[in-house]
Amino acid sequence: MKIIISRKGLDSTTKYGGIPSPIIINKDGSYTSVPIPIMSNREKSDIKYSLLEKDGHNFGEILTGLKPAIAEEYCHLDPDLNKSGLKDRSENWAPAFGQDWAAQSVLSNQGVKSGDIFLFMGYYRFAEQIGKAYRYIHKPEYPSHMHYIFGYMQIKGSFLVIENKIPDYLKYHPHYKFHQFYSPQSQANNTIYEAEDYLKTTAGVTKIPGFGYFKFNQQLILTRKGFSRSNWELPDFFHPDYGTEMGYHKKERWEKNGEFVNLKSVPKGQEFVVSNSSKVVNWALDLIYKFT
Repeated sequence: MKIIISRKGLDSTTKYGGIPSPIIINKDGSYTSVPIPIMSNREKSDIKYSLLEKDGHNFGEILTGLKPAIAEEYCHLDPDLNKSGLKDRSENWAPAFGQDWAAQSVLSNQGVKSGDIFLFMGYYRFAEQIGKAYRYIHKPEYPSHMHYIFGYMQIKGSFLVIENKIPDYLKYHPHYKFHQFYSPQSQANNTIYEAEDYLKTTAGVTKIPGFGYFKFNQQLILTRKGFSRSNWELPDFFHPDYGTEMGYHKKERWEKNGEFVNLKSVPKGQEFVVSNSSKVVNWALDLIYKFT
């Protein structure tokens, strides 16, 4: 089993929204992750931010407070892990994630397949709701910029969109709609990954969903305390000296620090495939067991 640390959601570049996703912690520990906007001619969408909700928060209202310029934009809802987040869902809805271009080539070249697990991470900052208004929190006890693991998805199977063998229950997905309705000559490796219904391990099928969002916990913060967001702190078994391999991250990017290892993560790249480590697999499964 491979673990893929997959960068998704709003980010600091204009193309991806220009702001961090907000962490708005509810009483039950839930929070939201905001997908990227559609701001180019390469892609189309029929989903506006104002149509999306999670845990009582409307995404259009959130962005009206945090970045009004994109609050009325259409968005790329991917990964799609929350059926109740969009009203009037088709009964055929299924959780899924799409990838194409260079990032999909990385997944293909690394042999990502059924049973492997995506851990979705992104650029986050704490925010709060005051009345109907949303704003980022400016207090020393709240980290202002961090990389954070917000969700997961175990792969049940995958489909090349260009082969036109997408099952009906995945035809709602933006990576299918883009190919079918807007650009039949879209990228040849455009792929949709379908989620497992329930998490599978070597011990068998569990009762835990094979996809979802995590409840907030400090252990899901990748960024090392007091450092810029691209400086991560991970368990020591991530270090290459243990035989662990993480795509894009050569040995010189790692520094041992007792029971932890510090990583200066690459500034670009979406899919970081981690292989050759049963301890990393167990670490990822433990996050899912504890925080869903």
